[in-house]
Amino acid sequence: MSLSPFLRSPFTDLTGGIHSHQMLGRCQKEESRYMECLEAYGLERGKVKCAHLFDDFHECQTSMKQYKRFVAMRRERERQIAEGKLNGDNKFVRVLKKMHNISPFFRSPWTDLTGCIHSYQMLGRCQREEMAMMDCLEAYGLDRGLVKCNYLVDDFRECHTNMKQFKRFYAMRRERERQISLKKLTGDKRYSSPLIDSY
Repeated sequence: MSLSPFLRSPFTDLTGGIHSHQMLGRCQKEESRYMECLEAYGLERGKVKCAHLFDDFHECQTSMKQYKRFVAMRRERERQIAEGKLNGDNKFVRVLKKMHNISPFFRSPWTDLTGCIHSYQMLGRCQREEMAMMDCLEAYGLDRGLVKCNYLVDDFRECHTNMKQFKRFYAMRRERERQISLKKLTGDKRYSSPLIDSY
């Protein structure tokens, strides 16, 4: 049994990438390796022979091992805090009247399931910047983290908004228009302004 669709047509070829990771960039390599292995061995034998590649692809797609590791580390830290092993500056998570961590006010399985909807962890853009910022904020707490992790917050904000990139683009455009108005750029040197998406 092969992995080709039951009825193959130009339409299935065009729409095949919609339900895969090949168009979005995240898990591209893992998915491609797994599918090539299944194509080589066939679906039935491939389930056994390509199990390790499926595990890699499944982890990339769901991040379950990463999430379980994070939960285990948080539980261990909370246990050490409860036993008094972490105190003073070593006690990163503090439960005070003022919010010091980045967990939701009301935590439930529903908030855990829907937490990734408003983040970049599923789509791939700004994934690394967001994860680095959240790890730092989780370690220092929200209030101290906004000071200690300021450079990571700036990196994530720039990846999210592209404000510095846009400001640079408009500054370059204004400077060129100024030089054109002063006739410093004439003839072949006077070229039209770039398109908005050409930075």
